[in-house]
Amino acid sequence: MSGPRPRPGLRLKARGFTLVETLVALVVAEVAVLGAMGMATTALARMNRTSALESNLVRVHAVWDSLSRSGSVNGRDSADRLVISWVIDSLDLFTITARVPGADSFAVRGAVR
Repeated sequence: MSGPRPRPGLRLKARGFTLVETLVALVVAEVAVLGAMGMATTALARMNRTSALESNLVRVHAVWDSLSRSGSVNGRDSADRLVISWVIDSLDLFTITARVPGADSFAVRGAVR
């Protein structure tokens, strides 16, 4: 004799995951992976931009140092895509402008030492 038999029409409780549950879990995982990839791409682009800006600032600082030593009135220099120009007025105040065509530009103003 075996145990009690289930009544006809009643289903035993199924174990495991259904196909719909598995598909929903895969979609959620896919969205998470795509989000992480997007964040990594954005971080890499910002890191490259910051690195380029830092190297441009180093070049501007080199020009600034040379102005305090040489006393040249105005000039222009370019390296890669960066164009640096500077002007010293009659009050020994300088303006250094750095431009990258199609991207950032900035200016530094100060007094010649």
